[in-house]
Amino acid sequence: RMRTIVHSTCEAFGASAEINLKPLYAVVDNHPEQAKVVRELGERLLGPDKVSEGELPILGGEDFSYFMHKAPGAFFLMGGKEAQVRGLSAYGSDKPVERSNCMCHNTAFDFNDNLIPFAVCFWIRLIENRFGLALYPEEELPMGFGAEPQPTAAADVANPIAVGGGGAAGGGSGKKRVVAHGDPSRTQCL
Repeated sequence: RMRTIVHSTCEAFGASAEINLKPLYAVVDNHPEQAKVVRELGERLLGPDKVSEGELPILGGEDFSYFMHKAPGAFFLMGGKEAQVRGLSAYGSDKPVERSNCMCHNTAFDFNDNLIPFAVCFWIRLIENRFGLALYPEEELPMGFGAEPQPTAAADVANPIAVGGGGAAGGGSGKKRVVAHGDPSRTQCL
């Protein structure tokens, strides 16, 4: 299709083109079993309403695809869309500041530090699941999943994780939620 578009456009303007397509990245193709583990963990920690496959697959390129062509895995994203900079991200400021919520490859990107406790807890639980361990009881998690939501907890941010169940997928996003799509306002477990 690309060749047809390029050649037809050039022909319309009396020009010509030479096309040399070089694939740079392999497809990000989640393995269903690993994607299921991430999805189920997201549902357990955040609730089923925070897990989605909406807006997938997407065309994002990711070098992680090379790992998944060697060993089973699941590519997932965590986002942190918030209306205002607050919590860990506020760095002691008491003035409300709007958050840019830009994707990570944007010059206005501002990493949401409030994701750090959530991400640490999520990865600990993922490791526990993988190795059949119980490293920390629920009451010792910094985010206190299962307890009352804290102001900067994952439960306070819409859509924390995105998870795709196998097949081509990839991309980045924003809101904290397990979601498999490329909306910068959601998190993804792909």
